[in-house]
Amino acid sequence: MHDRLAMLTGGARDVPSRQQTIRGAIDWSYELLDEAEQRLFRALGVFSGGWSVDAAESVFPDGHDAVSALESFVDKSLVGETIGPGGESRFAMLETIREYASEKLRASGEYDTGAASHADYYVAFVERFGYSMDEERDFIGLYPILIAEIDNVRRALSWSCDNANRTLALRLLAPMWQVWHWLGRQSEGAQWVSRALRIPGDAPPIVEAHAYRTAANLSLAGADKASNERCRRYYARAARLYREAGYDAGVQGCLSNIGITYANNGELEQAIRYFTHSYRVARAKDNHGASRLAVMNLSDAYFRAGDRARAVACAKKALELAHLSGAQSGVCHALYGYAKTLVDVGRLDEARPIAREAIEALIDPQTGVYMAVPMAHCVLLQARLGALAADHARVGRLLGIVEALAPIAELGFDWGHSEMYGRLVSEARSALGDDVYERECSTGASMPPEDIVAFVLSDA
Repeated sequence: MHDRLAMLTGGARDVPSRQQTIRGAIDWSYELLDEAEQRLFRALGVFSGGWSVDAAESVFPDGHDAVSALESFVDKSLVGETIGPGGESRFAMLETIREYASEKLRASGEYDTGAASHADYYVAFVERFGYSMDEERDFIGLYPILIAEIDNVRRALSWSCDNANRTLALRLLAPMWQVWHWLGRQSEGAQWVSRALRIPGDAPPIVEAHAYRTAANLSLAGADKASNERCRRYYARAARLYREAGYDAGVQGCLSNIGITYANNGELEQAIRYFTHSYRVARAKDNHGASRLAVMNLSDAYFRAGDRARAVACAKKALELAHLSGAQSGVCHALYGYAKTLVDVGRLDEARPIAREAIEALIDPQTGVYMAVPMAHCVLLQARLGALAADHARVGRLLGIVEALAPIAELGFDWGHSEMYGRLVSEARSALGDDVYERECSTGASMPPEDIVAFVLSDA
């Protein structure tokens, strides 16, 4: 960033004249603004990756009309306007113009004030639209809204950590943990949490509890024994804080996730006890979303323990609970879980239409956007079905899609998923030969998002 801006300063003798002209054009446009407009323009330098009208209002000085100001900047070609995932107007600057605005903001001495307002806005934003233990939100529609602001969340996190604001950083992180997972960026989310937890001091107990639970959630899938034990300690610490705060939903969530740490270690009897207790707590509170998650965990644990009948019954029950909660993302998750369990037990004819329905349910009807990691899991299930039908070319292409959707290490594979993925790759490569497999895999990996859906559903 700084290198690019330095190239535009016009002071260096070896800077190309075109770049000097760009800087000069931005300078000229800025100088044509009156003093109030200049202040509003440079305030926008705090954003990254675009913003909404509401976001602009949060960083503008009081009394200024954000809509009029943004329309003026659009007319002057300083700002561009697009339509956001919710149908609202979104605005952005070319990066060179944004860097110029940021430079002016810093030079004015207004940067920290603007950055603090920006961070406060995005805390409220993620708490409104992100993950919540109080309700099961429908992330099919919320996911496009959240990822549109991911760069601003990163910027707010960076400022909060740089300024040692532990509470602000942790409040930004907890509602976003599933977004990092769905994007295939679990390691990035874990790094942010680790950085925030190293900030000295203590946030309010409920915020600290959310943070330790988030840290464990982002490190849980596929963890080794030592990592599972660390996650268990984090969940136990969070549960104590939740109990002190009288926050039963938090306690229940931690109990269910402690069960996952036991299941990851192969301690299935202990895992089933935790999942069962978690389900009873959630059911007593009529928390259908939490009940669904506990029953889905029970389904996986029973299957691994060899109790196929209970595994199928629990997976079916989870789907019933998902429909009761009314959240489409929960229905999608339960459809996938039910289809996967049916494949696990060999009931393929029943599994196929349910697996297809899970994919269709995952796509936001307004934007066509879908969550990368959940889609990768659905595609992997289709690859399993393809392998069972000996359609190895299709399997190769589907595995290429999985790899393109998110790095394999970020997919949250656990409970045998990693072994299954490796076996599918090995079988397809052996059946097709290296050259054909690589060609099919490359074809899948290069598909645009809309073609992925069409191909995956073509023979599903």
